[in-house]
Amino acid sequence: MIQSFDDLNKLEEYPPRHVVEEFVDFVIKNSADEPLRVTLEKLEELSDKQWHTYELPADNVKLKLKNFIISHWVDNTPEFLESILVISCCFALDKTFFKSALDKYKGESFKEFETDIIKSPDENIDPYWSLKK
Repeated sequence: MIQSFDDLNKLEEYPPRHVVEEFVDFVIKNSADEPLRVTLEKLEELSDKQWHTYELPADNVKLKLKNFIISHWVDNTPEFLESILVISCCFALDKTFFKSALDKYKGESFKEFETDIIKSPDENIDPYWSLKK
């Protein structure tokens, strides 16, 4: 059972998908107790862990993340939008949602994020497109 976000450091380098999903639940449930920036940083850290599961997340986790982001969308600063884009990409959120953030983003990584949309053939961002031949 997860007692704190620091429990993530006690796991193997790349935990299984279900463990990452448990941490997503934990972070979202405890988000009211901390600044949004801290929650986004945690979700970005989990994004890296999610990517390294080499599995797509469950649909309910994707929906939970998307709803959290929508309900906490505070501004269109490059930092905020970049967090949303990283989370959206690694958790394979839908391309329409991803594009809504990218359309507002003017940061350094624009071309990289744009490539994520171009290289994702289906309705969702494919975080693993670069691993495919």
